[in-house]
Amino acid sequence: MLSEMKNLWSYFYSDMEFMRICIYKRVGKWVFWSKRGVSLALIIFLVPLRISIAGENIKWHGAGLELTASIENVFLEYGVCESHNDCTKRNLVFFRSVDDGLDVSLYNIRDTSIIASVLGRCAKILAVQHIPSISIRVFRLSKQEELKRAGIFGEKVADKYIIEGKYAESNNSN
Repeated sequence: MLSEMKNLWSYFYSDMEFMRICIYKRVGKWVFWSKRGVSLALIIFLVPLRISIAGENIKWHGAGLELTASIENVFLEYGVCESHNDCTKRNLVFFRSVDDGLDVSLYNIRDTSIIASVLGRCAKILAVQHIPSISIRVFRLSKQEELKRAGIFGEKVADKYIIEGKYAESNNSN
């Protein structure tokens, strides 16, 4: 036990400038407390915790892809894009799956009739897929112009719509 303590002490003593060592006896065991030990403990316990909560929620990802294709169809009908590929290249629609549904961003859209058609498509997909809510943010500028203009204050949303769905529980016990 004494040789182990000497080895630990020599290890800690080399970095005495960066740490404070307190040795105290607790329940019959020697405990070493240092800044390095605390840092190491934080890394060991908090990094895996952060990794476990990181990542994107993909619960509604399939519905988001379907919604994006439907919105691009609206853009094609109104002549905003020439093809689905053109809509994708111009970065007009973005979505992300969140816990309570989908968050959709539309860029470079100014015509209210296009927005109304998009809202109708969103409501249809919400009802078919039983999505709790869809949040739609409409921007007047393109994604690139918004990012340049945004700075530290963020993008300027022109219009924001939230469509929510309430669904009855099924009484069928199949």
